[in-house]
Amino acid sequence: MSRYSYDDMPPEGYKERGGIKKGSSLIIAFIGVLITLIAILLYLMFSPQGEGKEAEVSQPEPVEVDIAEPDIIESEISTEETAAEAIPAKREIVSDYKPLGSPSEYIVKEGDTLSSIASEFSVSVGTIIACNSITDIKDVVPGLCLLIPEISGSYYIAVSGDTADAIALHRNPSLTGDDILALNGLDRDLQAGDRIFIPSLGSNLSSGDNRFESPLPDGEVIYNYLDVYAGKALTGVVISGLPGSAVTASASGHVVDLPMDDYGKGVKILNDDGYYTVYEGLEIIFVKQADKVEKGQPIGSIGTSQMYFGTPAVFFQIEQEGVAIDPALMVEDL
Repeated sequence: MSRYSYDDMPPEGYKERGGIKKGSSLIIAFIGVLITLIAILLYLMFSPQGEGKEAEVSQPEPVEVDIAEPDIIESEISTEETAAEAIPAKREIVSDYKPLGSPSEYIVKEGDTLSSIASEFSVSVGTIIACNSITDIKDVVPGLCLLIPEISGSYYIAVSGDTADAIALHRNPSLTGDDILALNGLDRDLQAGDRIFIPSLGSNLSSGDNRFESPLPDGEVIYNYLDVYAGKALTGVVISGLPGSAVTASASGHVVDLPMDDYGKGVKILNDDGYYTVYEGLEIIFVKQADKVEKGQPIGSIGTSQMYFGTPAVFFQIEQEGVAIDPALMVEDL
């Protein structure tokens, strides 16, 4: 039998329970939505974003930090120690030689010649010339004060990079670098500007054994030092001779160059005492570069094919540290 006994109609006054429940649910849903809207509104009102899009975010205040300045450490190196570093350290010098004494002073007297003075002091004429920078014999006059060392030799001014060993090798191979330092009273390596005395090879011999010889003993000097020829002053002498005459080394040494210029073929020799001798106007050359030659050894000959001066002749020059010296000061028989 159905729920309703009469014509399926509910009794009068009957209320369906389901309707009551449906109304309650709507009320609860409305309240929930309302609470949610209130919560959202409160959040927007009191949150930082609620102050507007341009609200500035507060920045933390800077904190000042005291940074201690570092202590300046003063150098404890004294000026004396700094100066000492600029001077080469002393070292042991192994040599059998003792320092040379100071040069003697000699006042030129009337009648003196360089040869007579050199003989008196047992040194070479070249030593007197080199140590007193004499370039013209006319400068040697009475009253002139000359400095004359104990032995034959010349002075050399050291340049950057020089070593005592290299100087000894090129200027007096019979000595070592330590010998050069010992003779000059040095207990350190060389510095640029040092003025050092270089003994001549065989400087313990008499002065006569160290003199230069004429490269053409039987010849005749036709032009002297500083004579003007072809518009220029000569830096040596011109010695004429017979065609085929031998030209000999004025002093012992090594051939360092075979120059060729207006004068003709030539030979340049580095002599054992540090001087250079130049022989030009040769027709034939007998030596080659690096040859060892002895004083008086033939190195070439003159002839008719090289006659810059109009006759068979040799142009002879003596140099010391790049300066041409009057050969008449160095060679007694010119």
